[in-house]
Amino acid sequence: MPWRSNAVRVRMDFEVLRREDYHDRGAARGAVKDHLREREFAFQVDTVVYSAGDRGERVSWDDLSPTARAYAVRAALRLGLEGLGFELDTGYSLLCDRDFFEVCYGGRFDGERIPGVYALGNWREVRDRVLRTLGREYGPVEVRLGLEVRARALGDGTVLLSVDPRARAISRVRLKDLVRDRGVGWAERVLPGTYVIPTDGGLTGRRLKVVDAVPADEWEGEDGWDLERLREHWSGYGVEVDPEVVVTVKVGGGVLHYPDDVLRWQVPVHPVTEYFRLGVADRVSVGRYLLDRGLGEFRRRFPDVAVEVREHPGSTDTRRVRPPAVVAGGEKRGKRTELNDLLWNYGPYEGAGELDGEAVHLVADRELPGRAGISERDLERLLELVVGRLRRLLGHDVEAGDVRVADAVDLPDLVGDADGPVLVGVLSDDDRTYARVKRRDPLVQCFTERVLSDGKTVKYAATVLAVGIHCKHAGQPYAVRATSGPKDVAVVGVDVSRKVEGGRVVEGRACCSCFVVDEDGLIEHGRTFTVPVGERGETSGRTAEIVLETAREYSDRVVYLRDGTVPGEELEAVREVGRELGLDVTVVEVIKSDPTVYAIEGEGWRAPRGAYVRLDGSTVHLCCSPYTPRRRGDKKPGTPRPIALRRRDDKLDGDLIGLVHDLTASNWGNPSGTWSRLPAPVLYADRASRLARYGVSVGPGDPVSERPWPV
Repeated sequence: MPWRSNAVRVRMDFEVLRREDYHDRGAARGAVKDHLREREFAFQVDTVVYSAGDRGERVSWDDLSPTARAYAVRAALRLGLEGLGFELDTGYSLLCDRDFFEVCYGGRFDGERIPGVYALGNWREVRDRVLRTLGREYGPVEVRLGLEVRARALGDGTVLLSVDPRARAISRVRLKDLVRDRGVGWAERVLPGTYVIPTDGGLTGRRLKVVDAVPADEWEGEDGWDLERLREHWSGYGVEVDPEVVVTVKVGGGVLHYPDDVLRWQVPVHPVTEYFRLGVADRVSVGRYLLDRGLGEFRRRFPDVAVEVREHPGSTDTRRVRPPAVVAGGEKRGKRTELNDLLWNYGPYEGAGELDGEAVHLVADRELPGRAGISERDLERLLELVVGRLRRLLGHDVEAGDVRVADAVDLPDLVGDADGPVLVGVLSDDDRTYARVKRRDPLVQCFTERVLSDGKTVKYAATVLAVGIHCKHAGQPYAVRATSGPKDVAVVGVDVSRKVEGGRVVEGRACCSCFVVDEDGLIEHGRTFTVPVGERGETSGRTAEIVLETAREYSDRVVYLRDGTVPGEELEAVREVGRELGLDVTVVEVIKSDPTVYAIEGEGWRAPRGAYVRLDGSTVHLCCSPYTPRRRGDKKPGTPRPIALRRRDDKLDGDLIGLVHDLTASNWGNPSGTWSRLPAPVLYADRASRLARYGVSVGPGDPVSERPWPV
């Protein structure tokens, strides 16, 4: 296989200060400032503080836990390699004018989409292929190109470093100039939802999302703030302001107010990495060059630290698991890519409840159709397509209610008045509308205005919406039959999140989703639910107890898939509860954000699904959602984004890797034949977490939790 890795292995033998409270975020944050004053080489990574200076208790590398090792290495890199996201000065700085800005703004393209352009030398091609658009000049925008270094410590003390090209767009557009040019009304209408950067004249700063923009002469601040006090505040920093508008931005859980004099309007950076990508044939060599350069600086700062660079993972480390089969109606089996044809030719694997006499309603925000160019005829067409597909899925007639266009404030009442399945079109960018509808009924099917952008999208969206309604009424469009991995096992995905204020946990929840693999390898959905929890210790014990008791209803063998790194106390709680219940529990961490270990060579190369690279006995990188990198054409470029799987207590064998891969095919809400990037238990737990953020918590005994697609 033409596999290459953009990662290198590094062994760092050094001693660090171990803080016993590194799991306590509040205590660590409170000690950061004092700690930095006391020690010469102190540094902070997230909320973990270590020291490489001459003071403090020292412990050896072997005495550190894998989590502590990862934090220590990341912390060392912040000093030695100037941070995990530092930029290598390549000498390229591109000034982009109005054309680039209009093409990239918000992901909306006024002209033709630029085909994949990666090499720096193709900047002229980008300029030539942009369809010229009319309008005033926005820019320029400076695009800075560099390399990003990421790190992960493995259980054997090896550190895996990956090097990837990155591009960052920095706006040179002064917001005040735009407001004077376009008027205060433009600022009130356009700025909310976009990003600005507070600046003192430089080009660096933090991107902040705009909540509101108010004319300066109409602005009334809170807590005694007015326009005069705002001027005095900035005068203390040596900046004289005379704002046309006052911009309110979101910071953490609150807001701040800025005059437009000190803001730059930030170009959205999302498309930048797609259009500007370093044209490097051998990223490994670039990574080694960068690593050598960075290690030189590291050795200068830490002369007592011994660093050994090992060989990178190569093509000999690559393995691949077999893809699973899918089963539609009548036990008809086929490949996952054939799912759409199987579904419509042979029907769903398991039918939904009777929907006769119940209406499917389509509700939209009254203001949006005219503003977004969406007519009621577009909404009616979508409804007709959805109802037609529902009839094919269910095998009987479905009554279609009239299209009703109403204000967003009326949506919850309309949902409450409807009987049975409800299809609600929330054509709004405001999450509060979505939240209010979901609180009334979590089985409501929501979508955005993007599904009405063109004919093909509408047809595809109608199929997805129909399958979603079918799932939410206890139907299962297809089943997945595993081709490898353990049988007769319950697999639970767990996603734990907490809301911390003032160093205290004010709200916490553990969102769980249980799947079952029977003796024949058939994967079925058990239930999805939310467990309210509190402090970390309570989180661990209560989560383990409820999750494992639920899993025991299906099997005595349990695979516990944890979204992210498992804290030590949670791991111990899972093991203890498992022993008390007589269960055989295997804990596997599923890490979504991890160094990319695959690099491309040549054109048109495609990473196969199910391929994985074994980093050590307990850690692998599994590729479930590959890209198709191309030098030309309209395909999205990039390297695969693998997920990292790590087993904390034993080796990660091929059966477990195959099981996780098979679970990525259980993406029942998508009838197009595509895998999800995450295994279904973790994916559904993450969706339940999203629901919980909107105030919808599904309990273990709630009938809604047993639907195949609960969100």
